[in-house]
Amino acid sequence: MASRLWYTTVSVAVVLCIGGWLAIETLAGGSEIAWVLVEWNGAMRHLSISLGRLVEALLIALVFGIPLSVASRRLPGLEATITPILLTLLAVPWVLLAAAVNMMIHLRLESEQMVVMAAVGGGAWLTGSLAPRQLSHLERLERARYALRTVILMLIVAEMISLTQGLGSQLRFYTLYWSPVLLLLYGGLAAVLLGCTIAIGRLGSPGIIKGTERLAGPHG
Repeated sequence: MASRLWYTTVSVAVVLCIGGWLAIETLAGGSEIAWVLVEWNGAMRHLSISLGRLVEALLIALVFGIPLSVASRRLPGLEATITPILLTLLAVPWVLLAAAVNMMIHLRLESEQMVVMAAVGGGAWLTGSLAPRQLSHLERLERARYALRTVILMLIVAEMISLTQGLGSQLRFYTLYWSPVLLLLYGGLAAVLLGCTIAIGRLGSPGIIKGTERLAGPHG
């Protein structure tokens, strides 16, 4: 727990430093604001693309993850069958895998393939939060929230490396073709999308867990 807190603190500090530096660079030259106004409509289009992928991946994860979890808790035979598979899926570094796959030219994912892969990664953690009978409520909450974080991070990372559109693709583009103000714009939109996803996870996870327990019963 301490190492995770340290990692989170350092990550947030680095992001804030970079964001602050980009903001100072942007505000230092008033003419840079004009580029934001010119880019705004395009930025909203890229945001809608990333948001659409996120919603689609989450729906797929929920549609398959919740029924599988309920069935697993009701049927001991099914639980014994899927547990080894689930443990294997939970050991996969999904965000790194999304990056690695897209770095290989012949394996690079199209938009729908990205969505399916993110749904599998997030769905594995969602099922891992709902299906096992022995987990505490807090452990279920943490895994369910991690499932949502996995989905959004996989999508943004995949966009940054693949040839598709979305917020990640623009982060890559304006990093390569340096534009602090537009990098700040797209970085801010990506941060907002990530923050909203985390907030939804915190608000929605308790309801999903309680609903699953009503359907399956906490002890199978």
